[in-house]
Amino acid sequence: IRVEEREKELWAWERKVHAMEEQKLMLEKERVRVYKEREKEVEEKRRAVDVRARGVEELVRERQATLEASDTALLHRVQAIEGREAMEKDRVRVYKEREREVEAKQ
Repeated sequence: IRVEEREKELWAWERKVHAMEEQKLMLEKERVRVYKEREKEVEEKRRAVDVRARGVEELVRERQATLEASDTALLHRVQAIEGREAMEKDRVRVYKEREREVEAKQ
């Protein structure tokens, strides 16, 4: 009778140990699932940051191109003004030379 009781106790303990191992395995699976889910969220956030960074880089490139274009336009305007000033100075010089020639003839 005692041997049978001991065997029943052992079977009960074995079932408890088995249940605990099953629970441990379930908890481990849940931990892995949560870890993978968090890893996926982190990856999505990283991608979103990369996309925003690329957007910012693109904006910077566009603004830089715009500034370079406006710089070029300003440079052309300045060169045109300088060209007109040079032509005006040349006209004044020619006018003064003719004026001197006229005065010399008189």
